[in-house]
Amino acid sequence: MMDLDCDAPQPKVSLPDYLEQRGWKVLRRYSDGDEVAGLCPLHCEQHPSFYVNLRKQVFYCHGCGCGGGLAQLIYLLDDYPDPANDYSTAQSSLEHTYAFYQHQLGRYPAARDYLKVRVIHDPSVIERMRIGYAPGAFCAVT
Repeated sequence: MMDLDCDAPQPKVSLPDYLEQRGWKVLRRYSDGDEVAGLCPLHCEQHPSFYVNLRKQVFYCHGCGCGGGLAQLIYLLDDYPDPANDYSTAQSSLEHTYAFYQHQLGRYPAARDYLKVRVIHDPSVIERMRIGYAPGAFCAVT
């Protein structure tokens, strides 16, 4: 049986990093250090009502009432349609998700090394099986 080293450093995409990549700015920091606020990226506003809890990696906007984690924010910012409304829309969203994780696989050498250990190295097999990588979910095989 293989030992999994889950104590190894894990690459993660944090909610604040994602927001900063999209141009979001922190306008207020709170004394406990766990919460920051800024203008909501989901609607037009003049005063900060968008709060991010850095420890919990969640957000909530008191202006528009939207909240959640990183996946919900990506969904809201990219204006993904509701897959429950249309089968073809669901297929499109699923294809987008596959493409995202396949792209992540190319960005992390440790994930590709893991596939080599599992003797999965043919790009056509990886493509056909839709193998991808979820950042922050990898445990090294030792």
